[in-house]
Amino acid sequence: MNVRDKSYRDIHRFMTIHFEDLKKDFSLLWKKPPAYTTIRNIIKGIDALELEAAFRAYTQSLVNYYAKQPGLIQIAVDGKTLCKSFDYFQDKKALQKLMFFDVNEKLILGHIAIAEKTNEIPAFNPY
Repeated sequence: MNVRDKSYRDIHRFMTIHFEDLKKDFSLLWKKPPAYTTIRNIIKGIDALELEAAFRAYTQSLVNYYAKQPGLIQIAVDGKTLCKSFDYFQDKKALQKLMFFDVNEKLILGHIAIAEKTNEIPAFNPY
């Protein structure tokens, strides 16, 4: 289910169920999880650009950390739809590819065609 499909009450339920783990993982001093109305106010008060900047800084810190690990190879995987590869007249959907990229060497490792009527997850799963 998509995050956008979750209500504030759903988030509150999740936090209530996992409260002890969340307290430990995020070093929280809270005595109880916030009410769903508090969660709503917090989320509505978040600046989208600041959140994106924080997320980008965090992911860059991960890239920098793992790039320094000896012998570790970073492989990025992403699904792409090829522009203008559809054909309405022949009732053909757009072609999709799963791409593999070696982050350290900045090298494209390969492409895998994604079957029509699916997405990249089944194509990526080796089992």
